[in-house]
Amino acid sequence: MRYTHVPTMTLSADFTHELTGLGVNVVIDERAAWAFLVEGADQILADTWLFNVADAPGDIDVSDASSLFMNSRELSMAFDQPIPQSADALHVEWTVDGELLLADIFVNGVLVGRLSPGSRPGWSAYASGDGPLAFKL
Repeated sequence: MRYTHVPTMTLSADFTHELTGLGVNVVIDERAAWAFLVEGADQILADTWLFNVADAPGDIDVSDASSLFMNSRELSMAFDQPIPQSADALHVEWTVDGELLLADIFVNGVLVGRLSPGSRPGWSAYASGDGPLAFKL
C-alpha cells in the first residue's frame, strides 16, 4: 500500500509519563516520522526513526537538518498504515520494569516504535534491519 496523501504540515504530539515526568514527542513531516524520549524541555534521552512518509532514498542523508531524516530503502519497509492527520491517531504505552522504562509508540493502534532511556537509536517496526536511525523491532 502506498500513500495517496502526504502531509504538508508537521504533526507533533507530546505524551507524558505521570510518575517519571518523562515525555515522548512524536513528529511527522512530509519526509519521515520520528519519536523522541525527553526529560524536561531540552534533554533528549532517546530517539528513533519510526517510518518514512515519502519514498525511501537509496542512502541515508543526514546533511539536511531542516527536516526529519529518512531511512534508506535497504533498512526500511514501506509504511502500510494511513499517515496520521492528527494526534488522535497516536498514543504511547509506558512500561516500568525495575529501573527500565519503555515507551511503546502506536499509530492507528499498531505498534510502530519503542524507546528506552539511552536508546539512540531506539526500535522501529518498519526497520528491516539494524541501522544508525533505528534498530529492528
